[in-house]
Amino acid sequence: MADSKLLEKVLSLQDKFASLQEQLSSPDVMSDMKKYVQLNKDYKELEPIIKAGLDYKKKMEEIVRERTVLLKRDLLSRARETGGRRLVVIDNSVDPQMLRNAALMLQNETENLIVTAAYEAGGKPQLLLMYSPDLVKAGKNAQADIKEAAKCIQGGGGGQPGLATAGGKLLAGLSDALDKLIGSATR
Repeated sequence: MADSKLLEKVLSLQDKFASLQEQLSSPDVMSDMKKYVQLNKDYKELEPIIKAGLDYKKKMEEIVRERTVLLKRDLLSRARETGGRRLVVIDNSVDPQMLRNAALMLQNETENLIVTAAYEAGGKPQLLLMYSPDLVKAGKNAQADIKEAAKCIQGGGGGQPGLATAGGKLLAGLSDALDKLIGSATR
């Protein structure tokens, strides 16, 4: 968490850095040697910080992508046959964005797969439901199903027929919401 705040702070300097670049190319600044020297000094001090921040951001994005692929593989390994469909059930904490991205990857790569998730994130109950495209063609609608399940957590949801998410206020309703998701997914 502290790393992301530090990265935000470093990247917030990008506007100042861009402004310095612009000022250094201004004819007015070029004609004022004292001002040019000071701006150039500020620019040279910021340059390695900005570069390091951008490099760090890129590495963190690569790590998140790799972790998302690992999560996708883990989800697929959890799939169990239920009613002729492969069902993944997630009932433990997971990064919401990573889960959504992994579900999107699975949706584009698999058939006959359902991913259901009911978990806590940031102290709030969260739901996710994903149907593979063939199940959507057969009439499944994640958006409609998640709206029903979201009532259990005093929340609302939305999305597309193939992938929908919901959030709410009632953590105690997660188990009921998951049961509702599984029920609607497997009928």
